[in-house]
Amino acid sequence: MRNAAIFLYSSVKDAEARTKGGGSGFLVGVPSRANPAQAHLYAVSNEHVSTPCPVIRVIPQRGEVQIIDGKDTDWIEHPDGDDIAVRPLGQVPVPAAPIREQGLSGYAFFDVEQLVSVETFQLGVGPVVGDECLMVGRYVNHDGEQFDSGVVRFGNLSMYPEKVWQKDRSFDQESFLVDMRSAAGFSGSVVVVYFAQPGTVSAFVKGGPEMPLRDLISKYWILGIDWGHLPVPQRIWEDGKSKRVLIESSMAAVIPAWKLTELLNDVAAVVKPRQEAEAELAKENQELDDKLKEL
Repeated sequence: MRNAAIFLYSSVKDAEARTKGGGSGFLVGVPSRANPAQAHLYAVSNEHVSTPCPVIRVIPQRGEVQIIDGKDTDWIEHPDGDDIAVRPLGQVPVPAAPIREQGLSGYAFFDVEQLVSVETFQLGVGPVVGDECLMVGRYVNHDGEQFDSGVVRFGNLSMYPEKVWQKDRSFDQESFLVDMRSAAGFSGSVVVVYFAQPGTVSAFVKGGPEMPLRDLISKYWILGIDWGHLPVPQRIWEDGKSKRVLIESSMAAVIPAWKLTELLNDVAAVVKPRQEAEAELAKENQELDDKLKEL
């Protein structure tokens, strides 16, 4: 998961120096139907991050640092105004799972099948309030320099999606709330929800037995994308007077992953190029099959 993190900057110069970073992001792969050995790779982040900071710094598994230049128009935003954007990065090979897990080659990325959906939250099957969460994002040291490897912060799912007002964007953003042990600065980070042991849910019939419905161990999903930490009012004393100020809380607001699913599957600017690439991959496979038949 840490290797799937990316970091966004306003310029190539800043990306090379690892300073003045605008936020985080992550990579998601959509499996190719025409060629299962390939995946369509996408960078994912917040719109409020990708617009001022469209340049990507990423490190392929055991590879050299890559700076992917670009402009804000390279990123495709959610048509409903949700604070999320994706950037197509082309097709990449899909290493066998054991290879990818060992970090031997290729890009590390999340599969779209790991994106949480509304249906995932069926009673006793999917995640519930209180389950553990983690997010992978950037860490800035005291000199303002960032590390290339993502850092992990931990917390718990606190609330199912509600509309949360984004003041700077004047938008009611549908958001999970996660009590995350971190401060601000992780905008665009992937947020994962998981449980590591089975649970039980009592039967609806009074006095009935407990039914072991959550019988999957070490299951995880992409919960969504962190867009910020909600402030809380706090009273302080200044010059002998009480003053009310806003301070950052540990409560992170997370855009549901189904917003990313909508963007990847329902927005023509994202879907059409992928369909064209699929047609090209299918053509290449057919030509290869024809040559093999001739041999």
